[in-house]
Amino acid sequence: MTTLLLTGCAGGQSKIDACKSIAQSVSTASSEVSSSMSNFQSDPDGAAKSMKNMAASFTTAAGKVTQSDIKPLADKAAAAMNDFSGDFAKLAADPKNPDTAAVEKSSQKMSDTFTALQKACTL
Repeated sequence: MTTLLLTGCAGGQSKIDACKSIAQSVSTASSEVSSSMSNFQSDPDGAAKSMKNMAASFTTAAGKVTQSDIKPLADKAAAAMNDFSGDFAKLAADPKNPDTAAVEKSSQKMSDTFTALQKACTL
């Protein structure tokens, strides 16, 4: 019985551990977004595929976060990244008729969610 109670009290993922678990994904995501944007003109489909893969990787990383302060922020960042990836794919599919407003809006949302995540991880 005592063992069960102590096991129940054992802490879950710490804030530091949660932030560390997604730090590499955030760094990779930032690089991938920059790279995809740079490659868009020469290979829009490849850039969109890269963006989709990056969003999926970050979503997987966010799914591993269990810490109660960081989890909702990681999930929001993943959702925003997936939205941006979708808008980016639409842009790649029809670059002659771009919906730049949608891309700008989802890009800003993604930036805002990552800023909130970064802020929570640096406090």
